[in-house]
Amino acid sequence: MDQVLQAIKELQDQMTRFEANVNERFDRLEGRMDKLETRMDSLEGRMANLENRMDSLEVRMDNLESRMDKLEHRLDGVEVRMDNIENRMDKLETKMDLIDESQRETQDNIMTLVKENWDHKKELQKVKRRVGMDLI
Repeated sequence: MDQVLQAIKELQDQMTRFEANVNERFDRLEGRMDKLETRMDSLEGRMANLENRMDSLEVRMDNLESRMDKLEHRLDGVEVRMDNIENRMDKLETKMDLIDESQRETQDNIMTLVKENWDHKKELQKVKRRVGMDLI
């Protein structure tokens, strides 16, 4: 019976060592699991932060696209206005050319009249004296 008790005692000691060994291993595993959970929490936090930043960037991009569309629309309007101004300028230049031509013709006509009547100036002075207009 002593041998049975001795065997039971050895089995009990063996079970205690086994239990201690298992507990120690579980403690290490739990410590590693805690570290992994902490790292996972950190990664999840960083991921959430990145997602928020991405959302913010998407909103900013949408705003920029909207502003760009508005600027392009305004630029189209400016181009139309510039075309209209250029057309008006072309018409004004044409009118100015016609006026210049007309002025040249008028100036030429005046020069012709002056040349034609220059010789008659002396005679005109004589006529004025006779009529009494030379005093004016």
